[in-house]
Amino acid sequence: MPEFVADSTFVQDGSSPSPREPGRLGWQLFYNANLLIDVNHSTIAFSDSIETLEKYGYSSSDFVQTPLFLERGVVEFDVDTSNGLVRCMLDIPK
Repeated sequence: MPEFVADSTFVQDGSSPSPREPGRLGWQLFYNANLLIDVNHSTIAFSDSIETLEKYGYSSSDFVQTPLFLERGVVEFDVDTSNGLVRCMLDIPK
């Protein structure tokens, strides 16, 4: 579990994450929204449109679109890594 916390938590200055209780967001939150995960800036944002994100400085040419999988009651997505395709779960700490 400590490795999961360290490998799955965004910390702005790169230090080790502080211990926290796990948090969960249901897929219903994402149903009618566009979701942006900006790993470089440790930001997760919801938006009504790509135009709104561009208004705040995001270039749509840098975006990667991926389907969200909701079958298991959590938000999952596939990521293509150097080790192959990996199924990830979106989990936001409280």
